[in-house]
Amino acid sequence: MNYFKYFLIFLSLFLSLIWLSQILRLIDIQYSISAQIFELISTTLLVLPSFINPLLPILLILSYLYFNYVIKNNSEIKIINQYLNNKDKYKWILIIKFLIIIIFFINSEIISPKFYSKYKISEIEIRNNLRIGLPSNNELHIGQMLSIFFLNKNNKTLEDVEAVLYQEGQFIKSNLAYIEYDKKGINIIFVDGFRVKLNHFEKSKTTFERFTFNIQKEINNDLSYDKDHFNTLELLNHKEYDFKNSGHKRIYYYLLLFIILIFADKIIFNHNVYSNSKLKTIQLFSFIMILYVLNAFLIYNLDKFQINIISYYIFNVLALFLFCLFLIRYNDN
Repeated sequence: MNYFKYFLIFLSLFLSLIWLSQILRLIDIQYSISAQIFELISTTLLVLPSFINPLLPILLILSYLYFNYVIKNNSEIKIINQYLNNKDKYKWILIIKFLIIIIFFINSEIISPKFYSKYKISEIEIRNNLRIGLPSNNELHIGQMLSIFFLNKNNKTLEDVEAVLYQEGQFIKSNLAYIEYDKKGINIIFVDGFRVKLNHFEKSKTTFERFTFNIQKEINNDLSYDKDHFNTLELLNHKEYDFKNSGHKRIYYYLLLFIILIFADKIIFNHNVYSNSKLKTIQLFSFIMILYVLNAFLIYNLDKFQINIISYYIFNVLALFLFCLFLIRYNDN
């Protein structure tokens, strides 16, 4: 069963690459991320629920094959049959199938959209932090606009601050300073201090309880809503065609999941010990990979208006029907 272990290693690497790709989306190579590495990791974890449902059919197939391997090689199927009759055995399998469907539905329609929304908000904050720079050696320099020098840093609050606003010719000294984000851009907020203005137009010194310096709006990214923000019904009712198509793709994953759950017994309790069992396992993985590739190809053409939604379902239903025939004959020698 070494080939099965190799496949598990490959799948683990594949999932790790997906996670790494989400981290790389947030950063540019010229920025240092050492000070925010834990924030990056926790943020990218929020997007993982969005990847679970599309991969769940493959993960189920893997679990079926592994369970089949265990019960065949350890004779556990005989022990199970001693304590459970067929009615009890299939009752528990039916309960597990039902729980999988419930988890799949809750993750797809509730958990994934909520976690993805939190991910996008956190992504904007991280991108802005990376763009304005990270404090180092008790200094923070933001391009040619601003330099901040501080004594201590407590979470996101800077203490005992001195700052120079180059373009406005101002020197600021305050007890505290912190950064916040709003629709107008990124704000540096100074608290309890004074500022000295020295330029061609004004020479003055004023005290303040709160002074806000706004950095150009272009640095702040607007929160744009994409497909992962919505559940299936919201996608199907969306005005954009590519969002509607994404809703139909989710319906396809529901159909694929149902088929794999229906035929779970054929895979788990396959007692075929002949040499062609490995071949059938390879055929099973090849078939499900073809289903994924075909669906991706159809979605691409659907987005390009090269096929209509009826054609999308006809080709997918035909492929799923052939997959059902394959699973029906899976136990045959």
